[in-house]
Formats: sequence, structure tokens, C-alpha cells
Amino acid sequence: RRCKRIWQEKGRKMVTIVDPHIKRDDSYFLHKEATRMGYYAKDSSGKDFDGWCWPGSSSYIDMLSPQIRKWWGGRFSYKNYVGSTPLYTWNDMNEPSVFNGPEVFDTMEMIKYIKLSSPSCIGFGIEEIADGESEVEDENQGMRMKENTKMT
Repeated sequence: RRCKRIWQEKGRKMVTIVDPHIKRDDSYFLHKEATRMGYYAKDSSGKDFDGWCWPGSSSYIDMLSPQIRKWWGGRFSYKNYVGSTPLYTWNDMNEPSVFNGPEVFDTMEMIKYIKLSSPSCIGFGIEEIADGESEVEDENQGMRMKENTKMT
């Protein structure tokens, strides 16, 4: 709260960052939940894909599943940001990256999953907000976000 107050006094706003990868860290709530629910894209052996990106060892949400997309969209619900100022979203990486492996940026094995993952990760999240999955003070905000980030 102190940090938030200091930011507000300086006219700063919180920016929610969206990346197509999630840090594989057992103490990270999002990783624990995605692992428990089986929501990561799988490798050819059926295990959660593990690639190296900015946070280190990372996995990718399986955006091909409607159930998983709905869950992912729920992560952007305004009720998850009570007391904060989530006015802006930064789609950090327009294309997923894997820093290890023979293809460096995209492993051929995962291309069908990861290519869909981003910008779908933000697009599907906004879709859920626009479809009323969250409590929004301004009922048109979700639709404006959806229109401004149309997937091509």
C-alpha cells in the first residue's frame, strides 16, 4: 500500500504486463495453478513444455483449449486487481521466445501451440472481460479494449 501511495503521489500508474510464458517456480501462484490444472502446452512426451525465456525456465499456456482460454481470461478480471490501478496492459512480447534449443526463438515442436499463444494470451483475456466475466465499473471498457486489440 505504501508503494501504491508513493506511485499515486508521483502520478504513476500500474501497468499489467502480459507475456506468453510463465516462470516455472513452485512458489509462483500462477505456475502452481497452471501445473495443477494441466493447462500448459505439452511436449512430444506429454510433459509440460519447458523453454528458457526472460524469467528462466518457463512454460506456455495451451491456448488451443477453450476451457484454458477462459481460465486465462479470468486472470485479467478486475476483481483480481482490487485496490490497484490496472489502467494499462503491456503486451510485452508480440511473439513468444524460447532462448534455448536448435531454433532459438521457436522450437518446431511447439510452433503450433506457441504461435497461437501470443497475442492470443492478451486477446482471449480481453475477450473474457468484454463478455462480462469480470466486474467492470465502466461497462464499455472491456469492449473498447477488445476493439483496440483485434486479433488478425
